[in-house]
Amino acid sequence: MRNAILSIVSFFLSFGVLAQEGDRQLVFTATGLTEQAQKFLDREDYDKAIEFCDKAMEAASIYREAYIVKHKAFEAKGTGSAKKIENLKAAQKISLEDEELAYYLGKIYQKGSRFDDAIAEYSNAINYSSDGSEFRYFYFFSRGTCYTKKRKSAEAVADFTEALKLRPESTSALVNRGFGYYNLKEKTKSCADWRKARDLGSNQVNSYIAQYCK
Repeated sequence: MRNAILSIVSFFLSFGVLAQEGDRQLVFTATGLTEQAQKFLDREDYDKAIEFCDKAMEAASIYREAYIVKHKAFEAKGTGSAKKIENLKAAQKISLEDEELAYYLGKIYQKGSRFDDAIAEYSNAINYSSDGSEFRYFYFFSRGTCYTKKRKSAEAVADFTEALKLRPESTSALVNRGFGYYNLKEKTKSCADWRKARDLGSNQVNSYIAQYCK
């Protein structure tokens, strides 16, 4: 119910129904500018894409898609994390409980080894998403990776297990959960995961099996 209500609010916001955010025409203008930005992004003209996203935001600061396209342009251009975080934080102010924005922030924090911040954002993405969301695999997997980096093996195993419920044949999740089990002194379970990953086509586990599963 909460997500449904938020979707309705987001719909009205996106089309400028709330008087304080400007009229509908500004949103239509922002939509057109963002579409142009996407075309520049597709052509790998990242500076132009960013420029048109900024114009879209000037026309209607509540238009969420402009922030998303700008983020993708920043990513493609290799822009520093500070600008990317600033852009996504601004987007979060106008798009409440947005799993996609939380996930993007989590990835930035993870890349910068800010694992606590990354875990917090991935947790937000999980909480904001519906149980049937196909993207929950990535949220659980990414949070599990951060827990691994922090040597929190029990939490990592729990997240990789959730990821495997969504994608049972994910060799990456199996390999990583195997390491979690190994660190928890559960050798039988770790070897079972690695052997299953091997049977599914992963070659990287052969050395682990040879060394740890005798």
